[in-house]
Amino acid sequence: MPHYIAIQIIGDQRIYNMLNALREGSKSGFSKFILFGFMALAVGGLVFMDIGGFFRGDAAGNNAVAKINGQELSLTTFDNTLRRALSSQGLDVQTAYNLGLVNQVLNNEISNNITQAAAADLGLQVGDETVLKQINRLIEPLVTDEMDKRSALAAVLRNQGMTERDFVRMIKAEMTNMLLRNVFQTGTALPSIKAAQDLYQYENERRAVKTVFLPYSLIKDVAVPADEILLPFYQAGQERYAIPEMRGFTIGILSHEKLEKTLDVSDEELRSIYERDLASYSKPEQRVLEQVVVDNQGDADAILASTEKGKSLKEAVKDVTDSEDFWLGEESFEKAGLPEAIGEAAFSAEPDQMIGPIETSLGWHILKLKKIIAPATEPFASVKSTLKKDIVNLRVADEMFAAAGQIDDLFAGGASLEDVATEMALETRQFSPLKRDGSTTDNKDGIKDFEQDWAYMLETVFTLRPDEVSPVFQLADGRYAVLRVDSVQEKTYRPFEDVKPDLAKIWIQDQKKVAVKLLAEEALSALKDGSKTFAQIAAANGRQIDSDNLVRAEDPPKDLGKTMKFILFELPENQFALGPVEGGYRLGQVIKITLPDTDNVPAETLKPFLDTVKRNEQSELIELYYKKLQDDYNVKINARLLHTTYGPGSEGS
Repeated sequence: MPHYIAIQIIGDQRIYNMLNALREGSKSGFSKFILFGFMALAVGGLVFMDIGGFFRGDAAGNNAVAKINGQELSLTTFDNTLRRALSSQGLDVQTAYNLGLVNQVLNNEISNNITQAAAADLGLQVGDETVLKQINRLIEPLVTDEMDKRSALAAVLRNQGMTERDFVRMIKAEMTNMLLRNVFQTGTALPSIKAAQDLYQYENERRAVKTVFLPYSLIKDVAVPADEILLPFYQAGQERYAIPEMRGFTIGILSHEKLEKTLDVSDEELRSIYERDLASYSKPEQRVLEQVVVDNQGDADAILASTEKGKSLKEAVKDVTDSEDFWLGEESFEKAGLPEAIGEAAFSAEPDQMIGPIETSLGWHILKLKKIIAPATEPFASVKSTLKKDIVNLRVADEMFAAAGQIDDLFAGGASLEDVATEMALETRQFSPLKRDGSTTDNKDGIKDFEQDWAYMLETVFTLRPDEVSPVFQLADGRYAVLRVDSVQEKTYRPFEDVKPDLAKIWIQDQKKVAVKLLAEEALSALKDGSKTFAQIAAANGRQIDSDNLVRAEDPPKDLGKTMKFILFELPENQFALGPVEGGYRLGQVIKITLPDTDNVPAETLKPFLDTVKRNEQSELIELYYKKLQDDYNVKINARLLHTTYGPGSEGS
């Protein structure tokens, strides 16, 4: 059977060479132009890398969750990041800890920190203008006639629970992260055809099998257990019959609609602001460039020659290199954002003119001038409406923040929620008792109107004492709110007598499962020692023999199930095995193993397997690099602090 080996270990020297090329380009003013080819950020959101392997090493300081290159990541800073991330997913801390997501968020923070440190050491930078363009791409889907760019950005910041400064810093960090990541994506060699063929053969392996199903229903007449048996059974599984704690509460909301109606900005003030910030409304002349970067002059000359014969730049790259990976698309640039050699050539060329080849530290560049964008300044009349909305939104935010502080002061002075609601015009709403997951006694959604905030709201409600009011917090839509616990129904359990019939059914079914498993294990032993055949075992239990032809990459028949399929694909030919399936157990035997011929597989059939091999090679190379950074920057984790803060029974959970 072939072995699929997707990854070849790449040494530190290869990593160093690729990163050194970026560093040299950055020193020559080339860092922005690099982004032309290497930046491919998702418009829909930001996702930090999740690189495993950080949870090892000596512990960090007592009040830090991690220490990176001597710098501590404080529990307070990490807790804010964690709760912001969980809130956006509608998860509470306890659930996140049980699912391993607390460790994952910390992994993300550590990988981000060491990436920034590595980028600084390499001299890599992402320019402010490039960051601004990325932010505009991110908020573009949110912009409508009713919501301008500034309002869209404010909505994103509210949703992320971040300040504008922190958001910009996060965008820049993610772009640097992607810049380094894409070095590995472009730096890996072409994937091995043999590895792709092995993967194709592995995925398309076929197995002829026969099985016998032994259902739990084979066992009859299990006696109804007495109370002496069921009572310990009830006590051991009492949580199954728990009636969870429930809490009723009131929310008070400070809305911004009234403030918006009272605020206005005069035309004179708007024009003054416009003239003050005129540079931000002006754009210098730009060039739209299509670009190819290859690693040798021979290919560059051949690509240029191909374009002179009528081929597009993309077609020419494909013809010469048999790949489109070296074609980097097109993007607009200001002259100041280009290295001198490319800038001079691009800004002296005419539309549709080819430029190059020009050599840089990244390779040989061939460019085509697609379009000239003339300098322009947006007139006051066209930006007046948007500018006014921006100013009003900023002032509303300031007023809301000040009002939120005033609300906290009133509560600190002993005012009731009702008094504060009257004085500050809060909208109040009462919620009947809810469980920790937001459901009602009849398991319906009891907090559906607060889809993005319910996790934080419930977590807060279940940490407050009766009649206690929470600090002011901000909802996802920008409004400020407070919570008060009105009632607490403590956790109880359904009485034994009420659940006894249910317990008896469960106990009887468990006895059947144990008996069928013993029966199946005895049958498997008989098959292995040759004392019985499949036919004899099937006949003795009133069952039939089922035959199937399985393919590794395809779903199994429903009555076989994925677990039994996995067992059968690990089994040598003509051997026997036993596995659990829905409703019982199955005995199985592999009759024949067939591997497909790979010599004549069409190229189009093999392509997805080549792509998989390449992705795996890139992922392992990235992981190797991050593990090296982890050692270089001496990453240490305070696992005990994480457990005591977020583990079961902790205050943080």
